[in-house]
Amino acid sequence: KYTEGCFDTPNSMAALDGITINTIAYQQESWYIGNDTGLILCDDNWNRVENELTDMFENIRIRCIKADSRGNVWIASYSDFPVVCYNAQEGSIKQFSSEDGLTGNKARVIEEMSDGSIVVGTQSGIDIFVNGELKKSYGHADGLSNPTILCIAEGKDGELVLGSDGDGIY
Repeated sequence: KYTEGCFDTPNSMAALDGITINTIAYQQESWYIGNDTGLILCDDNWNRVENELTDMFENIRIRCIKADSRGNVWIASYSDFPVVCYNAQEGSIKQFSSEDGLTGNKARVIEEMSDGSIVVGTQSGIDIFVNGELKKSYGHADGLSNPTILCIAEGKDGELVLGSDGDGIY
């Protein structure tokens, strides 16, 4: 080692060495780290924290975690609880699945739009949440030839831009 680098890593402090991290978000002085075997929660000093949420996702591959502007943490997974909205301040957990109207139980990606709505991409389409409630869903019947959504962005005029798995951009 010739010189000290300008980057620091919390891997040792958080016991993350050897773990493949799929997604990470920061909310309310906590780090939410998703990997192939569940959720790792760390405080601001990278000390691990266990709670109901980490228990819930034990041995579940987490695809995406997003912290929204309202203090919530949204988690997407392929599991019995494909979309979870967690409010750390209240300690509340809301779960959404196909039984609640979600397009599918394999959630892959989450994005917050400039109007505060949350858009979730699943293997079967997209779902739009407003104020924490599922309001709209779009799938194959709505014109998504390949409804497997891999990425979501917001266009300059507020339109949704969706990247599909093999059918281009919607």
